Amino acid sequence: MLVALVSGVGIFARIRFGWWATSYYYLYTITRLSFTIILRLQFAPDEQFSQSNTRLSIRIAINLLVLMYLFRPGVLCYFEMQPFNRWKALCKIIGAVGTTGAVFALINSFL
Repeated sequence: MLVALVSGVGIFARIRFGWWATSYYYLYTITRLSFTIILRLQFAPDEQFSQSNTRLSIRIAINLLVLMYLFRPGVLCYFEMQPFNRWKALCKIIGAVGTTGAVFALINSFL
């Protein structure tokens, strides 16, 4: 929730950190929703979850489209981030999301 607030303010204020926070937020959401679908299919493959999984898949697609939009040259120019290595930035964001997931898993193992 805090990341969403920070990213919204950062995007509105045209701050580079807002772009980074927004990219992180959308990639984290895509990852979280994907794992939700995988776990539901693995542990409860009943028909009752098919409609719910369809909704989650649509949310993943929308989040992916927004994330792809954030990496467009016009958006990067808006945040004065040209020239910019998109693959390097995506790798950094994936690393941050992976680290967050590992920390949450570690905390969960102690609870």
